[in-house]
Amino acid sequence: MRFVADPGSAANYPGLFDDWGIRQETAFVGSLFSSSNLPLDSLSELTLDMQRTQVLGDSALITAQYSLHLGHLRESAPRVVSGRFDFEILRGNDGGWYVQLWSDYRNEGQACWSDLKAQF
Repeated sequence: MRFVADPGSAANYPGLFDDWGIRQETAFVGSLFSSSNLPLDSLSELTLDMQRTQVLGDSALITAQYSLHLGHLRESAPRVVSGRFDFEILRGNDGGWYVQLWSDYRNEGQACWSDLKAQF
């Protein structure tokens, strides 16, 4: 898996996203969902508006608008992020689908998923 950050986020956090892969993603998810950052009783909501899905045999391209609301406790991090993502996914030997490439793009004037990743 490779993550390509929103260009504005990449500029705000030089070098952070240069080699963002599965190891960094696993660390991000672990930090975000730790009980010290996201208590079990907090409210979170992810809304997706699928815009394009194109299946090409054992691969697919997916584009969606997203809005993510998180009840985390980290003061410096955004609690609402929105934008668009493009996923390039592949079918594995086990029949499951895996993200090969995730590109993030902010909605103008809003924090995006890349900004959230940078804070955790």
